[in-house]
Amino acid sequence: MHGFPAWCVSIALATPAGLEVGVILDPVRGECFSARRGGGAFLDGRPIHAAAVTALDEALVAVSFPPHVAADSPAVADFLAVVSRAHSIRRSGSTALNLAYVACGRLHAFWARRIACWDAAAGLLIAREAGAAVEPFAAAAADVPLDDPAFMVASTPSLLAELRQAIGAPAGRRAGCDDRAACGK
Repeated sequence: MHGFPAWCVSIALATPAGLEVGVILDPVRGECFSARRGGGAFLDGRPIHAAAVTALDEALVAVSFPPHVAADSPAVADFLAVVSRAHSIRRSGSTALNLAYVACGRLHAFWARRIACWDAAAGLLIAREAGAAVEPFAAAAADVPLDDPAFMVASTPSLLAELRQAIGAPAGRRAGCDDRAACGK
């Protein structure tokens, strides 16, 4: 978009049992991220794992905003709460690539209040299979539903807890996302 080289093709297969397969192809970098439920996550066929960063002040964090975010929106308030605590923050504009980068350790955390399912499905599976903690943003939600995804991803539970504290998000379920519910079933 606008000639900025952060875009990809993101495809996921969801069955009534949950997310089964996810693939993210980044044609700009010539990289292909993939995962199969229970089979791990891969970058160009090599296994990948989320980073072990545990402190926000050491973390490279990505955030996703809506295209025309209001200055007084909760998304901007979240950003302001995290920017002084994180080592650094990025906003690439590609949820799928942000999730893939959490999966391979290039990013240590990513959060978004609301994302379209076509932007998130493959990346959610890849991040989870790489060992990243994947949780819904709201404590009331028990999982990350793809029909209305609002979630947070971090590489370790302790980093996730610190990020949640920074933005004032209530604690969610630590076990991650239930695939059946994640697919809107």
